[in-house]
Amino acid sequence: MSDTELDVVFRDYETLTARTDELFERVRAQFPAEVACTAGCSDCCHAMFDLSLVEAMALNRAFNARFGFGAARSAVLEAAGDADRAATRLKRHYFQRAKQGATDEEILHEAARDRLRCPLLGPDDRCVLYEQRPVTCRLYGVPTAIHGKAHVCGKCGFARGGAYPTVALDRIQDKLAEL
Repeated sequence: MSDTELDVVFRDYETLTARTDELFERVRAQFPAEVACTAGCSDCCHAMFDLSLVEAMALNRAFNARFGFGAARSAVLEAAGDADRAATRLKRHYFQRAKQGATDEEILHEAARDRLRCPLLGPDDRCVLYEQRPVTCRLYGVPTAIHGKAHVCGKCGFARGGAYPTVALDRIQDKLAEL
């Protein structure tokens, strides 16, 4: 794939993230008391989730543009190595739990409780690549649905069972996969 073709992919990705931000802001405008996101809150920065290929590529591109060689770059890369090793241990644990008979739902609930610090979370608890953060990070504070199941941030004020606008994360993930 040439740089020009990649530029088109990244432009489409930026359009998708802008729409995602609009969805978040629309929900926040309707339910300001329920959306608990504030500067310095990093609850979503300790959740485990997957990245699509285009998100990983966009983060890599932004990381390389932001961090030249030096101590800051090395610190993030060291944190990434630590997070990768911790994630590998957790995945091994989940695999063992599955072999012991735990259901997918039980394992997913356990994974949702496990905390793993994002390597892009700076010492001040702010994202060092905030403007380029993945879609999951962009939507974390509002109700989402994954495979028909509702999910919300543990710090939000959305009441269980209430009727709220819910972002269908599966559809967005499908668009990410298409890119």
